[in-house]
Amino acid sequence: MIEHLRYELDYNINLLTKYEKDLTQSIEAVGVDSRSVFSAIEYAKVARFFSIQFYREGLVTKYLHPEDVKRWNDFLSTLGEGSEGYVQDILQKWRGSSIEKEEVFKALKHERDQLIYAKEMCEYLKTKIVL
Repeated sequence: MIEHLRYELDYNINLLTKYEKDLTQSIEAVGVDSRSVFSAIEYAKVARFFSIQFYREGLVTKYLHPEDVKRWNDFLSTLGEGSEGYVQDILQKWRGSSIEKEEVFKALKHERDQLIYAKEMCEYLKTKIVL
């Protein structure tokens, strides 16, 4: 279980790094007033299977402090379809010129910050969950 969970965390780190780069490119495109900006973020691809199994089998209390569990839950719930849809909606409004640049920057930077936090959380969990 631990080995599979650590693999899942590595997978998520790689995926989140890709999404972080995607958002950075979107931010840069908006910065130069490009209207042909798109995002390929798909939070449904964030792996959760072994995280859920880790909870179900009661291993969470063996490896993590309650505050760690709260932070882990926060990041897993943040990366959902609602956030993904919000980014797509913001970019669509930008392409249609119905939103100001600063609002787009604010939204994209916030989402990138969430991704960075999630990636850092995965890296932190790997240090706590060891055989």
